[in-house]
Amino acid sequence: MDYTFFEYRKSTPVCYGGMYLDSILELKFLLSIEETHAYLRDGIEIYYEEHERPRKYVPDFLIRNWKTKEATLIEVKPDSYDHYDLLAERRRVAQDFIGTFGYDWQYKLVFEADIHLSVEQYKKFTSILAGKAKKHNRLPHSSLIQEEQYRLFVRGGCVPAPSL
Repeated sequence: MDYTFFEYRKSTPVCYGGMYLDSILELKFLLSIEETHAYLRDGIEIYYEEHERPRKYVPDFLIRNWKTKEATLIEVKPDSYDHYDLLAERRRVAQDFIGTFGYDWQYKLVFEADIHLSVEQYKKFTSILAGKAKKHNRLPHSSLIQEEQYRLFVRGGCVPAPSL
């Protein structure tokens, strides 16, 4: 039997902050960055052509650091994922997309071993999985930022002044 091909099996979807995540691993990643980064799960679709066929790549997240304003397209994979040719293709497609539109984003592949939770984050993680977590709001508590401003910040790095 040939074990060289990785069979990707998505775990049960998880709902967090009103978003459906594809896996528990994606939840773990979000919990590891949510205090320092704003993030988007949906709305980033990259269309490209492969062997004269139209294709679509949807990265897992677009994140932006609240302080440094650095933005990164994120692809999260389990440590056992070994389809490196596909990962290389996704990196190339994402970097071409970023360059074509002149975005200030980077691209990063995050493996499970790269994700580290603090004790508090781990407690929240287990609470969510047990269905006992409180309602989550991804907007910062100390700010009056609205959802559209939040999206503009993650995509472009700035929050427009409120209109009068």
